[in-house]
Amino acid sequence: MGFYSVFGSVLGMASSVWVAIITHRVVTGRAAHSAKVGVLTSVGLVMGCALFCAMPFYGIGSFAYAGEGFCYFDWYDPALASLLMVVVLACMAATLTLLGVAVRRGGWPSKLDLYLMIASLLSAWSLWVPACIVGLAHGSFPSKYMLVGGVMGHAQALINPYVYGLRWRRSVLTLRGSAKGVLVDANLRLSLSMGSSAKRILVDTKLGPAPSQPVTSPGGCTPCQPFTSPGRTPSQDTAMRVSPLPSPPASEYNSEYSEGKSDRAARSPPKAKGGKRNAVAPGPPYIV
Repeated sequence: MGFYSVFGSVLGMASSVWVAIITHRVVTGRAAHSAKVGVLTSVGLVMGCALFCAMPFYGIGSFAYAGEGFCYFDWYDPALASLLMVVVLACMAATLTLLGVAVRRGGWPSKLDLYLMIASLLSAWSLWVPACIVGLAHGSFPSKYMLVGGVMGHAQALINPYVYGLRWRRSVLTLRGSAKGVLVDANLRLSLSMGSSAKRILVDTKLGPAPSQPVTSPGGCTPCQPFTSPGRTPSQDTAMRVSPLPSPPASEYNSEYSEGKSDRAARSPPKAKGGKRNAVAPGPPYIV
């Protein structure tokens, strides 16, 4: 139980530092860490905290009953008390500094998230600094001191899911969505911004592009707008575009038809008379 208690508290403080680092990078405009860096950092924190909490197993100090319901490091061991105070002070100083800069610079969607993170850290681990000092001085702890510290430490299991799992995560997703410019409306219309330019592609998985918004191709060309002649209304231009061409007069049509028919008759070969195969067509008329 002593290993579990120390491991949970130290890993909680170290994780607060890591979240504060991520928050600070976001508000200062620096690039976010890759997923690989995040995984390696998380694994390193777990392994480092496990090695730190296992010091009594390889001869450095011992675990002891705190007197009010749980086991912990022996507060009266100089080595363990000194190392624990260094870890607590370093984690608290780093977290408070990074979150303080984030609050001052702004840019985080909700400052209440940052205040809650600071309050959660202070309420859980601020009692450990006086405890290390009392142990190094070989003094006696006030009544219920360790009980209050244990309750506040275990209360992080209820506080952190709300502070980090809901509020902090929601703010990160908000920043991520605004940075990429991804908006999904009720019609499943996806709008994607392409980099830092103003080019946009509208894709509708149901109804096609939104009719009320101009569609811009990836090359930057916009559809041509209908041309309106000077002095005419759009309705007049539309009527001119859709109205049929005037038909020619019937006399011209008949004369053209007659000329075409006579030309076809002149080009067609003469027909034989009498139904004979070898009949010869009569020649031109002779004047006697």
